[in-house]
Amino acid sequence: MLSADEVSRRFRYPFTGPDSPAAAAHIRIVSEFTELAVFLNETLPEGRAKSVTLTELEDASLWAHQALSEKPTEIDWSQYQKSNIT
Repeated sequence: MLSADEVSRRFRYPFTGPDSPAAAAHIRIVSEFTELAVFLNETLPEGRAKSVTLTELEDASLWAHQALSEKPTEIDWSQYQKSNIT
């Protein structure tokens, strides 16, 4: 089983900073993917399938961050205000 630190490290993303319009969305992506990774890490039995699941989840997380970076002007950032993120 991965440690909590390893899960956190795998789903962290170095976004541009807290003043970036996309910062809240990046933070939400990190939070949502980390929550799912923790659940899967605790629930799935050890083995290749679990390893591939977590690797693919990490890959999906990176692509989600990339998608935010590619066309930031096409996103309504108001829905990602920090007050909306738990």
